[in-house]
Amino acid sequence: MRVGDFQSCTFGLEPNLGIFFEDDKKILPLSFLHQSETITTISVSKKPLKLHELQYGLNFCPPDSVLKIENEKNIQTVFGFRRVEKYLYLR
Repeated sequence: MRVGDFQSCTFGLEPNLGIFFEDDKKILPLSFLHQSETITTISVSKKPLKLHELQYGLNFCPPDSVLKIENEKNIQTVFGFRRVEKYLYLR
């Protein structure tokens, strides 16, 4: 998924949704945003970003950069997300 696609798809959702990574039925909080020219990476950490914090950070990223998740040095492309109660689970 590209940054611009994620921004378009999440526009209008509640800004206080917690951002998590759903991996093999594990739910891990996503906290840090890193940017390069063609890739934007969100890293697993202890405290989850809120959607409004992630959207703010993504405003400084090229809309055509690929959105990825880093978990213990494994980097995976974000293919989608689902909303569950007060959370947004990226996959």
